[in-house]
Amino acid sequence: MLFLIFLVANANAQEIKIGIMQHDFDTKFKHRHEKGQNIIVEYMLDKTQNFLRAFPHIGASINNKGYTSNIYTGLTWQFDLGENFLIEASLGASINNAERKKTAKKRALGSNILFRESLSAGFRFAKIHSLTIMIDHMSSADISKPNPGLTDIGLRYGYRF
Repeated sequence: MLFLIFLVANANAQEIKIGIMQHDFDTKFKHRHEKGQNIIVEYMLDKTQNFLRAFPHIGASINNKGYTSNIYTGLTWQFDLGENFLIEASLGASINNAERKKTAKKRALGSNILFRESLSAGFRFAKIHSLTIMIDHMSSADISKPNPGLTDIGLRYGYRF
C-alpha cells in the first residue's frame, strides 16, 4: 500500500477519474451475491513512451456495504473517436479483500490477487472532462478455484490535467 501512495505522490498525473459502480451485477442488472455500490478513484499517469502507447493507471474500488473492495494497477488504452467520443480498454492486476472460500457475506474469489480488465465508452467535453459508462471485471482466469469472477458496471467522471 505504501508503494501505491508513493507512486501516486511522485507521478505526473494525466487524468483523475471518480465514479460509482453497481457491484457484482448479473445480466438483469441485479446483485448476484454481494450487495451495494463501489466508489472508484483512479489516476491515469503520463502516457508511456513505448510502442504500446498506453497510460499506466492505479486505482481503488471501495464497496459501501462491506463487501469486496480492491486496489488495482495496469495499463489503459484510450481511443478518441472524433472530437467528443472515446473508448477505453484496460488490463492489469488487482489485490482484493475477498474470501478464498465462500462465507455468508462475501463471495469466494479463490485468490486475493486477480486479473482485472475494464471497458469504457463515453463523451469528452471541453477537452478536459469526460463522462463514461464502464464495465469492470476481476477473475483468476481459472488459475485458482473457485473462480466466479466479480463484475461491476457504472458511471465515471474524468478530469484531465
